[in-house]
Formats: sequence, structure tokens, C-alpha cells
Amino acid sequence: MTVNFEMVQGDTRYMRFTCYNSDGTILNLATANAATFGVIEYGKTNGNTIISKTFSSGIVIEDTNVAVVKLDPSDTSSINGKFEYTFTLDDFTNDTFSSTGLFIINISAN
Repeated sequence: MTVNFEMVQGDTRYMRFTCYNSDGTILNLATANAATFGVIEYGKTNGNTIISKTFSSGIVIEDTNVAVVKLDPSDTSSINGKFEYTFTLDDFTNDTFSSTGLFIINISAN
């Protein structure tokens, strides 16, 4: 699944991901055992991870099938530009949900 996000540098941002099984049914996140979120510079497939989140640091389950990644002001206060993100969630039944896309961080809201 591809979803693009945009935000202002140094703001708090909640990125919500509605998760589905490969067959299109709702993925019950009560069985989720791992989730990762990473941001790299745009176009650098093997680039350094600039922002990294996991269940223990910034990813929470909000509802039956919604995972939320929280970006704190300190995550983006010193960066801006065009980036790529990857979000992946796995459950105990070996179902995986993935989302990738562009992540734009603007210097100001204008």
C-alpha cells in the first residue's frame, strides 16, 4: 500500500495506518508482534535510516486494525526535504502489512 505524508519540520505528527491482510480482510492487531517505521533520504535505497520507530518507541495500536506512528518534534527538528518511509507490521500468524511512500518535511507551513 502506498500512502504519502507531509508535515512541517519540528511539529508533532501522528501517522495512522489501517492494516489489512493480504486477502483484504482486517488485520486484527491484537496478534501483532512486531512493527517498524523507518525514514531514509529520497532515492537512496540503501541510505541511512534518519527516523526509526518500533512498538517500544513510538508505534502504538489505536484500534482493532489501526497502528499509529508518533513523530515527536525532535524527530524532524533538524531535517527537511523529500524522504521515503516504510512501515511494516507482522502478527503471530505470519500475516504482514506494509506501507511505503513519500514523506515530505517542510520548513514552514507556507
